[in-house]
Amino acid sequence: MLIHVRTAPVFLAFSAVLVPAAARAQEPSAAQVREEIDFARGLAEEWGFVDIAEEVISRVGKQKLSDSLREELGLLQCEVYFIAGKSDAARRDELLQRSLSCYEDFVARNAYSEFKDDAEAAL
Repeated sequence: MLIHVRTAPVFLAFSAVLVPAAARAQEPSAAQVREEIDFARGLAEEWGFVDIAEEVISRVGKQKLSDSLREELGLLQCEVYFIAGKSDAARRDELLQRSLSCYEDFVARNAYSEFKDDAEAAL
């Protein structure tokens, strides 16, 4: 593609604005991620759909997230194991142990997290 010499600066300026905007459009906002977190929590707590909640957590975890949102998502994973353990009598011990391990790992990895107190309380 040939770009006329006079339009090249305009084209480059437009590209410099458009490319970062396109990249930002692919990143979820904090509000969108929190909606997904609430959705996953509701699936587990209110409906008992723990497997689907874990799929939502996995999908959201693959996106580019802030450290805070990533920590919140990690804490949710621990909660989901606990919720599953309460509702699945056949796998109760296994799931509650996974929840306990998840909370312990969370506290160890996130010493300065705003969610550390929540994780320690859940332990």
